[in-house]
Amino acid sequence: MTLPPLFAHRLQCLGLGLALLLTSTLASAQWGYRQSQDSRIRAERASNDAFYGNWKREIDDSFAKRQAQRDALFASVASGQAPSPGGITAEFTIIRKAPDTKPRDPVAVIKDNAKRGDPAYMGTLGSLYAEGKGVPKDLAEAERWLKKAEAGKFAPAVTWLHALYAGTFGGETKLEPMLEYAAKSADLGLKGYAWEAFAGLWRRSGYQASEPERQRMKRYIARARSEGNADDRWVWREVVADVLDTPAEYEQLLSALRPAAEASDAAAMSLLAQAYRRGDYGLPSNASDAARWYAAAAAKGDAVAAFEYGARLYTGEFFAKDTVLAAKLLRQAADSAELAPRSRREASLRLAFCFRDGACGETRNLARFYAALDVPLQMGSRVARFERGLLLGRGTGVARDDAAAYRLFKEAADTGMVGALYQQALFLYRGRGIAADTETAIAMFWKAAEAGSINAADALTAIFEDEAPPKAQLQRATALLKTNQARSAADQAKLDADL
Repeated sequence: MTLPPLFAHRLQCLGLGLALLLTSTLASAQWGYRQSQDSRIRAERASNDAFYGNWKREIDDSFAKRQAQRDALFASVASGQAPSPGGITAEFTIIRKAPDTKPRDPVAVIKDNAKRGDPAYMGTLGSLYAEGKGVPKDLAEAERWLKKAEAGKFAPAVTWLHALYAGTFGGETKLEPMLEYAAKSADLGLKGYAWEAFAGLWRRSGYQASEPERQRMKRYIARARSEGNADDRWVWREVVADVLDTPAEYEQLLSALRPAAEASDAAAMSLLAQAYRRGDYGLPSNASDAARWYAAAAAKGDAVAAFEYGARLYTGEFFAKDTVLAAKLLRQAADSAELAPRSRREASLRLAFCFRDGACGETRNLARFYAALDVPLQMGSRVARFERGLLLGRGTGVARDDAAAYRLFKEAADTGMVGALYQQALFLYRGRGIAADTETAIAMFWKAAEAGSINAADALTAIFEDEAPPKAQLQRATALLKTNQARSAADQAKLDADL
């Protein structure tokens, strides 16, 4: 049996963005960059397909070997050369005994021994149910028997479970268990599983990985490289580089990263730019070098570089502020399917802010700002909901609609956005767009103030200004106001970040 071509699809599901390898380059500094260099895209896709084809074949070969061994066992039982109980090794090697006086039904032999608790026969029975070989196809039964075999330390059950969860036998792909069993297969030393095992561990732990998990990721990366299954166009990504944590490993990375960047590898250029921006891997933080490599990577079609560079050019963080260039880069990022949804959402939001702020070569136009918020709003941006609520509540750029504004504030507040919670409380207190409920509104003001809102604390001081002595509520609100006002602007901004 040949496995279906699963693996390029799987890593897209991981959110690790292997589609990063398939992006287009900028045709010019104009907005029409998306039509450029079709031939390069086709060539890169062909290269990528060849790489993953080789990777898939290695897993196919490993799995096919176990299928062949299982089928040999099946044939031997059918011919009367039944293995004795416990006589199948972890590789399905058959230890024969003298032929029975007459052939037996192989499925009956396998079922009998599986029911007696022999892990090898349990695994064999599970594989038969998975494929519908000699028994009706039943993926639930396959999983049950393979799990029993795994518990009995029968190694091939692990690879069959990986294939089962990958959807190889016609069931749905179950991402988390698929990745779990890729790691187990890799830990058994089976070739072809290490890169998927790394990807799964990163997906689960990422930057929060414990030291043992980091060391395990390193082992998977090293094994995948030794097997030829770690495409360096992806290895340069921070997702891999961040696993490294010693000076020797930094130097090893940089000794390969610099030549790759000089050879116009977009992912390598992007990571080198980030290293110069953050001062990573022993490099000095340098805005000029970071800008040079970000620009080069973006020009090669790297959406991550376009976003990181464009977002900072817009705010003037680290680089000199240039909202016109920022808008071009953010448009590239927002239009790229390779970029993580959160980054695409933020790029779209910043592009909308061009109309609010009169930046990016645009004149201030709140009607266009309202319309431009539709894209990030559809992508789930709570900031877009909040900003639209402000426009609707003030009647600027759009007709005033208190009820719609209240709904948007509530939706944003439900995600934990403190500024939106304050606005929701304010509308509820004043009866705007909803029946007034001062008791509930005051409780919401307290919640927002305790979360850091200056406006909510200020509103509470006004509400309790005429409170009768000993003015406990007023004192509490005043203390919160002072505490919140002492927060830095950066800390205040974090309260309403578009998480």
